[in-house]
Amino acid sequence: MTPLIYLAHFPKLTRTRFNQIKSGFLNMADWQKWEFTDLKRVGWDDQIISEYLTWREQNSIEKITMALEKANLQTLAITDPNYPPLLAQIPDAPIALFYRGTIPSPEKPTVAVVGTRRCTSYGEQATHNLTKSLAEHGLVIVSGLAFGIDGVAHKATLEAKGITVAVLGTCVIKEKISPASHQYLAEKIIAEGGAVLSEYTPDAFISKANFPMRNRIIAGLSLGTLVTEAPVQSGALITARLALDYNREVFAVPQPLNSERGAGCNELIKLGARLTTTSEDILDTLNIRREESALTQNTLPLLSEKENKIYTTLKLEAKTADAIIRDTQLPSSEINGILTILEIKGLIKKMDGAAYTRI
Repeated sequence: MTPLIYLAHFPKLTRTRFNQIKSGFLNMADWQKWEFTDLKRVGWDDQIISEYLTWREQNSIEKITMALEKANLQTLAITDPNYPPLLAQIPDAPIALFYRGTIPSPEKPTVAVVGTRRCTSYGEQATHNLTKSLAEHGLVIVSGLAFGIDGVAHKATLEAKGITVAVLGTCVIKEKISPASHQYLAEKIIAEGGAVLSEYTPDAFISKANFPMRNRIIAGLSLGTLVTEAPVQSGALITARLALDYNREVFAVPQPLNSERGAGCNELIKLGARLTTTSEDILDTLNIRREESALTQNTLPLLSEKENKIYTTLKLEAKTADAIIRDTQLPSSEINGILTILEIKGLIKKMDGAAYTRI
């Protein structure tokens, strides 16, 4: 264990205090020898110094090492050469990361996909289709493992045999993952070659404030952030604003004018976010070469002209049979038969409420 990983377990080691240690030229290797006067010299106040010295007496490096090993956690300090380079660029990058799974290679482009926990069928379908296509082009998808859009994004990536990273506002020990019902999803992400990561140690106090804090990690890990559906007041818009602060791209899916749950996306577009309806909008903006995966090339059955017309109209959102008739101008007498064929081919499914969606 590196000294910085040990020090990151001190609950009050903020980024400011870490920078004070660096600028004060304290040798990290001598952390066990630091005295009150050393920390006072670099700018720590008396109360924090006393708390740190007491904490150090009670927490040996052996004790912390055993806790990490018991939890099967891997670690990366910000000084580690394997620390994600995009994340290291942001001014408030975490001092340390605690994770399970595999951190993707920095050579793989990353995009964050975020949105509301209470998504509509429109938001769910847009997220599924855009995320799956991005994953099929080899992009790593970063999200927050929350209900709603986050969960859809992770699942769509796994469906495409892609790599996804979940950034948590809790420790990544299985029993502490929140929401608890997504523990299975976290394990699947790890099993499929991705990672579940956090800046929080196994014994860290968990509060609601942790979740907005993790948004900076989501934005920092990514070349760009895609908001697929979000109200004006939402964590997803916090992530988008952070991405702008970090000089990263922001993408937003346009929403119906009467949609409260998607109004935040329209606001982002008015403020300059890239209007996004296809994965190509993102690939072109980020200058990423399009590489259609073997899964896409080889498993899509040959479609008739009418089947393809219906399949295409379902690309962005779920639609009822009446809406499909209206948008495709196909005869109503043929629609049900074509929909049945597409279901048999495993390309679409019927949702609750009689709407059809692409799989």
